[in-house]
Amino acid sequence: MLAPVQPRAPQDRGRVVIRREIQVISPLLGGGVHVPPDEAEHHKKQPDQVTPLRGAAVRGQLRFFWRATTGCRLSSLAEMWQREAQLWGATSRPGAVSLRIDPVPDKPLKLDSLPVYETRQSGSNTRSTRARSDAGSLCYGAFPLQPPAGKSEPPGTLWVLSGRAFLHLEVPKEQEAEVTLAVDAWLCLGGVGGRTRRGFGAVAVVEPRDAPQPDEVLGRLAGPPRLPGVPALGGVEDLALHPKSFPSACEALQCALNLLQRFRQGPGLGRKPGDINRPGRSHWPEAETIRRLTGQRHPRHTEQPMPQVFPRAAFGLPIIFHFKEGGKGPQSDPDDTRLQPQQADRMASPLQLRPYLRRNGSFGALALRLRGTSLPPLQLVEIKRQDGRTWPVAAELTQQMARQIAPLQGQPDVLQAFLTLFRQGDCR
Repeated sequence: MLAPVQPRAPQDRGRVVIRREIQVISPLLGGGVHVPPDEAEHHKKQPDQVTPLRGAAVRGQLRFFWRATTGCRLSSLAEMWQREAQLWGATSRPGAVSLRIDPVPDKPLKLDSLPVYETRQSGSNTRSTRARSDAGSLCYGAFPLQPPAGKSEPPGTLWVLSGRAFLHLEVPKEQEAEVTLAVDAWLCLGGVGGRTRRGFGAVAVVEPRDAPQPDEVLGRLAGPPRLPGVPALGGVEDLALHPKSFPSACEALQCALNLLQRFRQGPGLGRKPGDINRPGRSHWPEAETIRRLTGQRHPRHTEQPMPQVFPRAAFGLPIIFHFKEGGKGPQSDPDDTRLQPQQADRMASPLQLRPYLRRNGSFGALALRLRGTSLPPLQLVEIKRQDGRTWPVAAELTQQMARQIAPLQGQPDVLQAFLTLFRQGDCR
């Protein structure tokens, strides 16, 4: 009888093992592969109830962070795609990295619902979706959970994924450093599920003293990005760490989302203070620009001296503009419009918001600008009309324009202005 063949250890095959005990520290938004057959239920964003932390999803995240840390610094796109296929796999062949998610027996993964919206009866036949009073700023980042306008479907929900798992990778020895860098970047900057760039589904190691820190990860990058069009991690100047420590990741995320909401449309910063039922006018020029382009203006809103530009496109596209007094005749504000790229439907936000685990066991909040992409040519589109008009528009600012936009305080780089606000740390 032949003796059984003993499997060779990874180190005997020129491979190393990277192993991390991980957890999901912020609420999860979606992440399942099932697509509802009814369009009216797409907003529910269900996670995978059986395998909420899937190996395929984690591999996709690690591919992204490999590109953002190593791939974007190679000499050409062709070299990047070749190296990525060799390491992470392609449709025609497996990659050199093997990956699996192992359960922790005494800490199984478990999903619990976390509602942030509720449906209220506004009249005899009218139902409206509103943020729950206990949801705080989470609802600002989780707005896709709202049902389509005019639909009576209940809103979707966030999910808390408790428990732990082991991330296990086997990697060729010569690629250990770059794969470890991608893993560490994912563990302090990435996540799972949807809306990870707004901090949902954030991942971390379990042991705080082993937690990779965002500024240290950026400090390990080998020079500036070289490939235009590839999202990339830049230097520490693109990172803003909030000065406060938080007892939970959810509170850190609430602070980050609150700062973004205030900057974009908060009373006293993004807009003028209003009254109980009516918000004040925006300090940003988009609404005034749309009124000028369409030639529609409610008499209550007198013309303001603002540049004709759309600076908040820097946060990602599309953006829907809805006027409370819109679409009600010639003496009303404009109908709903959508700001989008001219040759596409959307542009992913280059701004990452995230809670992260500090080595002392507390949680921090960060804002990070991704490099490598730039704003495409933009257009404003009328939504409701079949033959809706379109206008080519701009988002870039001069310094003179920026002086006329109060939240920017003269800074023409919109994302840099937000990072400055984030570092100041006032997340009321």
